[in-house]
Amino acid sequence: MANRTGSQRTSQPREQGKHRALAEHERQTACGRSAKVVVTSCTEVKAGRQLEMSELLAYAREFREAVLQGCSSERMCAALSAPLHAVLHARGTASELVVSDLGECEHVFLRLPDGLVLDPTADQFNPFSREKLPGVYFGAPALIHKDAIPWPGGQEWHQLMRELKRLYPALDAAAVGRTVSLTLRKLPPGLCEFKKVTER
Repeated sequence: MANRTGSQRTSQPREQGKHRALAEHERQTACGRSAKVVVTSCTEVKAGRQLEMSELLAYAREFREAVLQGCSSERMCAALSAPLHAVLHARGTASELVVSDLGECEHVFLRLPDGLVLDPTADQFNPFSREKLPGVYFGAPALIHKDAIPWPGGQEWHQLMRELKRLYPALDAAAVGRTVSLTLRKLPPGLCEFKKVTER
C-alpha cells in the first residue's frame, strides 16, 4: 500500500512490541459512545485495558441489578455509587466519589483516575434530558457529570466491604449487591426509598 509520497509503507511485526507513534484515534468506550483518545501504547496494552473496562462495566451492571432488584434508579445515586465505590476499592480498583450540581439536585457518581466516569444511575435523568444514557454509564463525562467535585460522603460503606470480603473473598457483584440492598431497605423511612419503575 502506498502512502502520500508514493513510497511503500512497511508494517512492523507485532512481536517487536514497538510502541506506536502518538496518534489521535477514535475508539468506542465500554458504554458504546465515541471518545477521542491519544494512543501511546502497543495494541496488546490497549486490548488489556479494554478488557478491564468491559469487566468493570459488567461488574457495575450486575451490582446495580442486585441492589435495585427491578426498582427505579431515581434518587438512588448516592445509595448505589457509595457502596460501589467501596467494593471497587476493596477489590483494588481506584475510583473517587464525586458530585455534580445539576441546579435542582446534585448527582453522585464515580470518577476513575483516567477521568472516565462510572455512573450506576445515569438513566434516572433520561425523562428530562435529550442525552439518553444507559442504566450504567461508563465513558467520558456526559452533561450530567460536568464540573464534578469530590464528595466526602459514603465512607461508612468501606467497613461493610471489609467484613463482606471475609464472607465472599471474591466480592461477587451479585452477593455484595444483595447485601447492600438489604442494608438500604432497613434504613429509616425517608433516607432511601426504593420505587417501582413507572412508565413515562
